[in-house]
Amino acid sequence: MPIATTLLLFGQTLAGAIFLPNQLVSNLHEYAPDANSNDILEGGITGLRKVVSAEQLPSVLTAYNEALTQSFYVAVALSSLSILGPVWLDRVSLKGSQSATDTSPQELSPLGLSAKIE
Repeated sequence: MPIATTLLLFGQTLAGAIFLPNQLVSNLHEYAPDANSNDILEGGITGLRKVVSAEQLPSVLTAYNEALTQSFYVAVALSSLSILGPVWLDRVSLKGSQSATDTSPQELSPLGLSAKIE
């Protein structure tokens, strides 16, 4: 379980780090062709107002919004495809054998140690 969680977080982070800037650059060319995409990417979203003029700001924010929306579409599509993974897995019982779990309460102490209570 820890390995699966780690791989999932790694995949989400890597996909966001690669897909979002690529989408942002293509959206900036469409919505704000006069804006410098390298300065916007280096400044990040927090330094956006320092890099972009007031006239370009609405179109750059629209490009950011579209890039985020498109990256969420990819995340939803991939998570929907992950539902198909367990189809090929075998069902395994996690209960174990009945004889190993069949102990009377008198043989076990409250801590689970075997000791007879008299």
